[in-house]
Amino acid sequence: MRFLKITLTTVLVVTLLFSTVFYNRSSVVNSLVNDYLTQHNSAITCIDFHLNTNVDLVISRLCIDSPYAEIELIDTLIEWDMESSDLAVDNLTEAIV
Repeated sequence: MRFLKITLTTVLVVTLLFSTVFYNRSSVVNSLVNDYLTQHNSAITCIDFHLNTNVDLVISRLCIDSPYAEIELIDTLIEWDMESSDLAVDNLTEAIV
């Protein structure tokens, strides 16, 4: 019985964590990306995106303020072309850079 309680509690906590991150994904991405962009005196001012059924990133709107230019992307589709073996952090970082 104790194992069942621990398992249910763990599943509940993980579900709450994922749902919180999912519903606040814009602020999470904003925070993570702005940490990187501050090195370049830039910042994201607006972002609206979602994942479609093919796990492609669909950016409805993205605004970047920079001392060099103001960038606004509207209705942009980013398609991922990676094998499951390429999902290591080092491979993803190399592919993005």
